[in-house]
Amino acid sequence: MKGDCRHKLEHMGDSLVRWLLSVTASKEKTTNPGFSDKLEHMGDSFVELIQSVIHSAVDSAANVADSAEIRQVKGKQKKKVMEIGRHSLRLRQNEPDFFDDDEEIQVAFKNYDELQDAIDRFVKAREERAMRHKKKVFVEPVAEASS
Repeated sequence: MKGDCRHKLEHMGDSLVRWLLSVTASKEKTTNPGFSDKLEHMGDSFVELIQSVIHSAVDSAANVADSAEIRQVKGKQKKKVMEIGRHSLRLRQNEPDFFDDDEEIQVAFKNYDELQDAIDRFVKAREERAMRHKKKVFVEPVAEASS
């Protein structure tokens, strides 16, 4: 396929050279015998330029596709890391002594526990405020006086 494309581009370049030669005055050909060689070289340069643009476009499209694949795979990788973390937490709950020998994971668990404690404090404070609000809103109705 690539050779076929090159052949077609070379044919386009040769056609361009023939056209330029036919347009130029015949006296130019006789006074400057290297003129047709220069035009042929121009045609070859044109072909190389077009090929370069095509290869750049193909590479650019491949880079865009690769970038999308990388993002997708990184997302899957992040989900797997989270899954490993959840499994480690369950394992820690079921078998607390399992990670005793690993100091690094003990530090990670300590940091996790501190974060979880902070979340629990905020949730508790929010629930207490919600309960205070409910008590204010849902006060027992005042008995109506009979007339």
